[in-house]
Amino acid sequence: MPRQVLPGSTYLVTRRCTQRQFFLKPSPLINSVIAFGLAYAAKKTGVILHAACAMSNHLHMVVTDPEARLPEFMHIVHLYIAKCLNASYGRWENLWASEPPSAVRLEGDEDILDKIAYTLANPTEAELVADGESWPGFRTSPDHVVGYRAVIQRPGVFFRPNSSVPEALELQTSRPAIFDHQDDVQFAELVRRAVETREAAARARVAAEGRSFAGEAAVAAQQPTDSPTTFEPRRQLSPRIAAKDKWRRIEALRRIRSFFEAYREAYQRFREHVRDVVFPAGTYAMRLRHGVLVEGAT
Repeated sequence: MPRQVLPGSTYLVTRRCTQRQFFLKPSPLINSVIAFGLAYAAKKTGVILHAACAMSNHLHMVVTDPEARLPEFMHIVHLYIAKCLNASYGRWENLWASEPPSAVRLEGDEDILDKIAYTLANPTEAELVADGESWPGFRTSPDHVVGYRAVIQRPGVFFRPNSSVPEALELQTSRPAIFDHQDDVQFAELVRRAVETREAAARARVAAEGRSFAGEAAVAAQQPTDSPTTFEPRRQLSPRIAAKDKWRRIEALRRIRSFFEAYREAYQRFREHVRDVVFPAGTYAMRLRHGVLVEGAT
């Protein structure tokens, strides 16, 4: 089904490795590959990174897409991470799972805050480390959500010495356009508290059940071809939006339904060789592949 890609939208993007295998297992090389992939994709597309965390077998990102180029951003991130890691592992097959990445549009300020906290608390909620700062994999910090810059060197795998890809790029995180009444110090504290609330709940759950966190040593002992022993539900719904507020959620679902209906009608007319038919705002693939007219596009 078509996905509406509108400028200025904020998303939680998630993609997992094939067969849930631990191809993103933390290491200095893998952490740098992920950081460089994010920096390169952001530079090429203008997508703004707010938070990210790479678990051993999946990657979470919270991003804002000013120019409606999210599919291109995701393609570049996942392409270069896969190429670099396959080169480092000496393998050729798909690194990522066959289903498309999940991109959940976040409708309100609380939804964006919630998914940033979810992303950053993921290592603790997965019962791997007692707090996110102990996670040895790639993870931005709650403090980074109001602005962070780091120079990332091009990985020493896959790329030729004379590659057109820059030898170094700046990885940058920026504050999302939410909670405008708070200054950066207040907003960073809000994010930190949201992350700590999730982590504290995870620690309480583990303690109540008489268990312990796996720990960094157990993560380091993972083999890339290992996968979790826990059961994974199959054929679950893949949400397109997240909205805690009921009425905001209803309105968002109505907009999606209206988009589908308008797209279906335009697509049918296009198949009937009506080339001046106008597709609804947010149409992406048909605009790029076939140059169709899109409402509001310049």
